[in-house]
Amino acid sequence: MKKFIACLVLFLICFQSISQVNTFKTITEKDFLKLQEKAKSFLNSDVDSAFFYVKILENSHNDIYKASGFVTHSYILAKQNKFADAEIKCSTAIKLISNASASPIKSQTESYIYNVSGLVDWMNQKLPNALDKFFMAKKIAIKNGDIVQINKINLNIANIKRDIGNFKEAISNYKESDQIIDKNKNLYSKFDFLQNKANLNFNLGICYERFFAKNRNKNVLLDSAYFFYSKAQLYSDDNLSINLNVLNNLGNIHFFKGEYVAAEKNYMASSSLAKQSNSIKEYYSALYNLGLVNYITKNYDKALIYFARVDSIYKLSNSGKREFVDSNYKQAKIFESRKDYEKALHHSQIYTENFEKDQGTANNNIVEANFKLTNEDIKKEMILLQNKYRNRVFYQNAFFGFMLLVIIVLMVLYIRKYRSKKVIEKKMEIILNEIERNSVVMNNADVSIDETEAESDKDKVGSQLISIESESEILNKLRDLEEKKFYLNQNFTQQQVAKKIKTNTTYLSYVVNKHFGKSFGGYYNELRINYIINEIVNNSKFREYTTQAIAESAGFKNADSFTTSFKKKTGLTPFQFINEIKKRES
Repeated sequence: MKKFIACLVLFLICFQSISQVNTFKTITEKDFLKLQEKAKSFLNSDVDSAFFYVKILENSHNDIYKASGFVTHSYILAKQNKFADAEIKCSTAIKLISNASASPIKSQTESYIYNVSGLVDWMNQKLPNALDKFFMAKKIAIKNGDIVQINKINLNIANIKRDIGNFKEAISNYKESDQIIDKNKNLYSKFDFLQNKANLNFNLGICYERFFAKNRNKNVLLDSAYFFYSKAQLYSDDNLSINLNVLNNLGNIHFFKGEYVAAEKNYMASSSLAKQSNSIKEYYSALYNLGLVNYITKNYDKALIYFARVDSIYKLSNSGKREFVDSNYKQAKIFESRKDYEKALHHSQIYTENFEKDQGTANNNIVEANFKLTNEDIKKEMILLQNKYRNRVFYQNAFFGFMLLVIIVLMVLYIRKYRSKKVIEKKMEIILNEIERNSVVMNNADVSIDETEAESDKDKVGSQLISIESESEILNKLRDLEEKKFYLNQNFTQQQVAKKIKTNTTYLSYVVNKHFGKSFGGYYNELRINYIINEIVNNSKFREYTTQAIAESAGFKNADSFTTSFKKKTGLTPFQFINEIKKRES
């Protein structure tokens, strides 16, 4: 009978739950907004409760409500490091909201969806993708005139600036957002106001702490970090996530200052609270930091206990590889100091096996400060430790491998140099042969004009038909200017030449294009380059000039434009050409 009653009660509970979910399939807009807020409010404190409301939204018949449920679900999955599943949820949410009919609630929800999708990408370290989503969310929020949402997105963008090391700009953005929140306090509920202020001050603390990690002589940055962490604690209103991280990061501040007793107290408080609340990530981080404090203060027995817990949690939950890798380095060093070489070798092997696999972004804690500053030296030290006690063959193989690499590199460099030399020699032959041909062609150029050809080219100069005599005259005058080297003058422009030979620029351009196959600029550039080539070949003193001097001697305004023109014409720089001429004469 008792079993029957128990089964009946269980059946009624299940039936009630199913009925409640089915009822919410046709929820109103007002109900939707309440459910959405409920789900969001539990995201960082009670995932099971958040998930309950998310499932109600996902089971709704309304695409907008379903989209909200899917994207909130994606955030929960991302917090559990299930990024592949989270991305699928995000894509589904974006597709659903895109296909929904236009309405104010759609627009408001769409901004929320893109913002949360950006957060998922941010947690997955896909920062460019996150920025794209944040910018889209901000664009929609601006259109809606939603100040609260705009400010929320600005904070997320500031977080990315912080993560890529742009601390000054991130700090400026955080402080600007702080002022906006204060000015628009009436737009927030008391809970949301406190949460926003707590998160904002916490992120400011992170910025200053990370800023210090890159400027370790500026202790004032630590003081600022401590100030903002303390403010975050005041505003946290018992927010578990913020309190845990604040305790841990305040411990970091004490650690950086060498106040190890105070640091240990903070880490102990953080680990105790994290354990009670089953916050694995924060518990793992606190244990590592406790191990580190005791390692620095040479309390090796305690350090080994904490590091062993770090290793066991990592194997179970795959949390923080950097902490895991560094804890094994520390354990190897402790066992080496105790002459327990078997254990030292064991932990050093774990370190070297996992070091190269670690591609995660450094967090702002003792791991970053300790790991980043010394990782290369530590890696070498671990390899030496292994070599010293077991693997001498590795050194020999590394040496032979290195020598082989050096030989290969030298061979590649030699082959490249040889090929480059051959290419330069071939280009030189072409240039020198061209000089000989040009001298013959320029001296024997045909300046006669065919009447039929002139008539057929009538349209090329517009309505102004150039006569055969005028064309021949222009060409002859150009030849005369070439012989007098008038092109070496910086004033050798199309307008100046047209004026000098008493014609207009249209006729001049036409004649140059027809007889030399290039624009007027290309024509006089080639004259100048050919002049310089001849001078370099025939005048040894000219080769000693600077590039600027050579450029000015031929009418070029500066060395850069000359070098560009010279290389375009010859395929070589002036320096390479001069060196080749010197080699041929030596």
